[in-house]
Amino acid sequence: MDTDVKKISRIDLFVPPKGQYGVLHHFTKQLAAGLTHHGVRCRLLEAQKNEPGAFVDTILSDPPQCTLSFNGLLPDAGGHFFCDLIHIPHVAFLIDPPTCFLSLTKSAYTIISCADRYWLDFFQTSQFPHVLFVPHGVDKTLLAPPEQKRLFEVLMLSSFNDYEGIYHSWKKSYGAHFSKSLEEAAETALTDKNYSFLNALIQAIDQQSKHRDGLDPSKLDVISLLDQFETYIKAKDRLHLIQGITEARIDIFGSSGSPHKNWKSYFKNQPNVTAHDSIPFDQACAYMQESKIVLNSCPTIKYGAHERVLAGLACGALVVANDNVYQENRFGKHAGILHYRYGHFAEINAQINRYLADEPLRQKEVKKGQKILLKEHTWDSRAAQLLEELPAILENIRKH
Repeated sequence: MDTDVKKISRIDLFVPPKGQYGVLHHFTKQLAAGLTHHGVRCRLLEAQKNEPGAFVDTILSDPPQCTLSFNGLLPDAGGHFFCDLIHIPHVAFLIDPPTCFLSLTKSAYTIISCADRYWLDFFQTSQFPHVLFVPHGVDKTLLAPPEQKRLFEVLMLSSFNDYEGIYHSWKKSYGAHFSKSLEEAAETALTDKNYSFLNALIQAIDQQSKHRDGLDPSKLDVISLLDQFETYIKAKDRLHLIQGITEARIDIFGSSGSPHKNWKSYFKNQPNVTAHDSIPFDQACAYMQESKIVLNSCPTIKYGAHERVLAGLACGALVVANDNVYQENRFGKHAGILHYRYGHFAEINAQINRYLADEPLRQKEVKKGQKILLKEHTWDSRAAQLLEELPAILENIRKH
């Protein structure tokens, strides 16, 4: 590793396997372009299962100051981390919540970048020192004028999950008392914009351990429960948001769930809702450019920026998103993002109807938001932040 980390000039980015939507592929290329724009020499490297040695040789023959991948590199079956083996720091740029990435804290050479400040607090509470807060960014080439022709009234890009089914599984596994505690914790996480779902679950487990009939927390699979809890919150918020929009035409694109319970079955009595199959990221962006309003339900990001909020705004749509302190501070009011409170869906329904009836107003506010977006929230901006904050962490790793 280069011992001079006062300025970063070399980063290798690992291209992830092609996922269902291609989002991480797109992000990797955009961040690499942003880093290159700031003078960093980048290589996009993709591991080949049949030739792992060639991948390692490519890195070590011209070692970078660090490597980076979206959602990071988890340990192998033996608990070994690739970055620890080659002694080159790796930035795990987390796009998803930390529920599946706690093992990263066992790596001496891993640096975790969190899209939500509350996730950063969670890792720091675990005494993990190498952590950053870097929100999602946006591809500036997505920019589209809000006045162009738009076919969709309201667009939502979300997978279906059955929150009621998750609750029934909790009752079966944990009993009625703890299931009720989990339900109440989820309600707190949904209604309090200053309270992370991570803290809500930890508090529920702590209260359960003090109950005379409580479960022993040491016997809980906390990682699995965290994942279920996150899914429960997102699923409940999405379904209730859609139920609360009663007039505007909503088109949903996303994985539909089981044959017995899915988007179509859930909204069969809501004629303004049409469910479609999931689509890849490029097509999703094209559809956002044809939408007047984009819904983004992501209640597990409370202090950060989700890519769909930024992409929807770049594409010229007015974005409806959960209460979010970071976004409210950066964009303020009347700048392309409408923030809703869980349980106050009649209010957001009225606002959606208002903007659909007043196209000049919708366009005016989206343009204001796009100006802020291009100034502060592109992948160029995120690259600049990384280059400012990474050197100190790399130096700390080098010393220790």
